[in-house]
Amino acid sequence: YTSWNEMLSAPAGAGCYSDPDTLITDCTCHSSCYNCGYNDAPTGPNDCIMCADSSVQVTAVYPDGTGYCGVPTWPVLAAFCDLYRSYEVCDRDNEQACPTTSPYECTWNGQTGRCNMNSADHEAMFGGSQSSGLTDQMHGFVSGDSGCGSLSDDETACNGNQNCTFSDGSCEPLVSAVNASMLSTPGAYAAITEFAIANFRKSTCQTLDATTCSSVAGCEYDDLDGCIDSYTYGIIRVATACGAEYSATDLDYIARGHGYMTPEGDYQHYTSWNEMLSAPAGAGCYSDPDTLITDCTCHSSCYNCGYNDAPTGPNDCIMCADSSVQVTAVYPDGTGYCGVPTWPVLAAFCDLYRSYEVCDRDNEQACPTTS
Repeated sequence: YTSWNEMLSAPAGAGCYSDPDTLITDCTCHSSCYNCGYNDAPTGPNDCIMCADSSVQVTAVYPDGTGYCGVPTWPVLAAFCDLYRSYEVCDRDNEQACPTTSPYECTWNGQTGRCNMNSADHEAMFGGSQSSGLTDQMHGFVSGDSGCGSLSDDETACNGNQNCTFSDGSCEPLVSAVNASMLSTPGAYAAITEFAIANFRKSTCQTLDATTCSSVAGCEYDDLDGCIDSYTYGIIRVATACGAEYSATDLDYIARGHGYMTPEGDYQHYTSWNEMLSAPAGAGCYSDPDTLITDCTCHSSCYNCGYNDAPTGPNDCIMCADSSVQVTAVYPDGTGYCGVPTWPVLAAFCDLYRSYEVCDRDNEQACPTTS
């Protein structure tokens, strides 16, 4: 033990515990845990009391000190994008848009009128009775690594931590902390990092008001609900980061599970990926979030750009062409630049500055036209 309190709080034996004094029979901890708790079925990787590897310390995910051991190993890009495709495509109430053939293999439930992920994909994403899923693993890791999860029973301490915000009864990591946690893990590529950010963005948006909402990419202000998370923004970021893993047909199926409210107040499903992209989160130039500009090309660093009549400069980005980069806001509407600028070398700058100073006057005799 490292302290008296650790010895007092930790059960001495291996196994599952509903509380520090009560051993659960017919229960097996996750392989990374020496013992686990404290709930009726603490079998996940985030339920460790002590680690199976005695040289590793538990990173707390919950206020009772239980958490995970070690750093997670994420699925490779192809496997993740396959799973995310199933997650997005196989969740809707339209049988005609529920593909049951490979590579989607959704299942249609006529009794509930729902399209569902097949059992293997559902377990991989959300876990099962004897296994944990990607979402649980990701939420546990980010909550623990950021230090927010263990503060869920203390709202004051949570909001006092620069990484966290208290939202819906728990302490959640802010987008910046999620990004930092994911990038700290081996093999964390852009697609899975965007997926993690999308899962936590809601709580960050809720901390913002009308004047600050646009400062976080993917948050949008609604007069009724305040600063909210743009769901399609996250989908586009993840799918774009998956890149060549998706065909045009895959993207169309993903889009058909989502939609928008018509001016008449009816919900309308998108019919294609390009239609979903034509929304404010799509590629192209925008004079405002709802108006796409034709015959306009954004700067190469921007995925989309706005909000003026000709938003073609490097400081007009709404989203970055590189999905792993966040926009640094230059203007109050949230548009700005992507990445760090590359300055010209000294000789080139000095030549340019000489021209700038010399060739700006109203005296022909002092206007050299030669090299």
